[in-house]
Amino acid sequence: RAYEQVAEFLKPEHFAVEQHAKVYQAAEKLIDHGQIADPVTLKRFFENENSLSEIGGPAYLTDLAASAVTVINAREYGRIVYDLYLRRELINLGEDVVNGAYGGEVD
Repeated sequence: RAYEQVAEFLKPEHFAVEQHAKVYQAAEKLIDHGQIADPVTLKRFFENENSLSEIGGPAYLTDLAASAVTVINAREYGRIVYDLYLRRELINLGEDVVNGAYGGEVD
C-alpha cells in the first residue's frame, strides 16, 4: 500500500499545492478509519465535509487519479515531495535572513 510507505515521514503540510495537501489529509483520515482511499471514497468524504468544490470538484479527483504514480515507487515519490518541502523551507529561511540584514541597524 502506498500510504504505508510514506506515512512515517510525509505530512499534509509538505505539499506545495493546497489541494494536494487536502486530498492527502483526507486519505489519511479514511485509511486511519480502516477505509480505502480512492477517488470514489475521497469524493464521498469531501461531499460529506461540504468541501468538494474547494479541491476542484470531482474532475480534480479524476485527473489526480489518472496521473497517480504506481504503488511501487510511492516511497521515492513521497521523498521527492518531502525534499522539495525542505528546499522551500530553506528558501524561506534564507529570504528571512536577507530581509533581516536589510532591515538591521548600521553600527
